[in-house]
Amino acid sequence: MRPMNENCRSNISISPAFSDDSSWVACKIDLDRQEAKKLKDQKKPVRQKVELLHLKSGDKVTWDNVTSFTFSKNSTGLAIRKPKTKGAEHAGSDLILHDLKSSLDHHFGSVSSYRFNKSGPLLAYTRDAADTSPDFGFLWTRMPQPIAK
Repeated sequence: MRPMNENCRSNISISPAFSDDSSWVACKIDLDRQEAKKLKDQKKPVRQKVELLHLKSGDKVTWDNVTSFTFSKNSTGLAIRKPKTKGAEHAGSDLILHDLKSSLDHHFGSVSSYRFNKSGPLLAYTRDAADTSPDFGFLWTRMPQPIAK
């Protein structure tokens, strides 16, 4: 990935993806090889980050300890998946839904699966947690909105 300007420089970027309106690019950020090898040798997890970049302004947001990310089809949201808690007896992990318009995050706990609908504004997800039966379904019908002043 070739930087457009100083605001676009990153460490080791992998798996880049553009929003449908091409206003945003997100990618995973890996540790450098020496740091990753050191953690692997110590049998510690090698954590990745996700970096979101607004291509016009150069504004960046970064989330630590991430396994995957997905843009909604209408370019209003970015879903960011966190890893499952080590030793947990359920399949769920945290999911962050980042509103690309307002920059607000909404956190969902113990999500086992999720999917945006084809047009993008709806997010369906299931939960699997110690306090619920597996695959309990939910539908998120709106992106987080800022409070009007």
